[in-house]
Amino acid sequence: MYLKDLQAIGRPATTQQSYGMHVLRWFRFLWAIDVPWEQVTRVEVRDFSRWIQITDKPGGRPVTAAPNPVTSKPGPGHKYAPRTRGHSETVLRSFYDFHRDTGSGPMVNPCPQVRQGARIHAHHSPMNLVGNECTELYRPRSVRQVPRSIPDEEFNEPFAQLGSHRDRALVAI
Repeated sequence: MYLKDLQAIGRPATTQQSYGMHVLRWFRFLWAIDVPWEQVTRVEVRDFSRWIQITDKPGGRPVTAAPNPVTSKPGPGHKYAPRTRGHSETVLRSFYDFHRDTGSGPMVNPCPQVRQGARIHAHHSPMNLVGNECTELYRPRSVRQVPRSIPDEEFNEPFAQLGSHRDRALVAI
């Protein structure tokens, strides 16, 4: 029902697949600890958050840590990345919100929030910018990534092949 709802509200197939994989990972965890998804509490969500931090990704394809020679982007590691763990938290919150709203699941979302109902940054000066703070309790802190660059030689070749000044201006911007 949840994935059908995502399709009905116009989420792309890639989003549906991503959410489906996160929900499947969650269900596999619940099957391993023998807890029905309708009876999940904050304890199981906490344990899942701990498990996904320490577990290795499942096999199937080789995992390399060698960076991309052009962009210097690091290769995938053996553990789940903080972004993947954070996205999983978002998917679970959405999954349980959907089932709470439709009456087909628990009446309380087991994915806890920090200070539910409280105003985050309530005493914050409006003159200062506020960071994009997440409200999920078990969501990992996002790591600020260093911008990657492409060497000039790798950029010049496709740039020279562009057919018009307009296209070159768009790419340059």
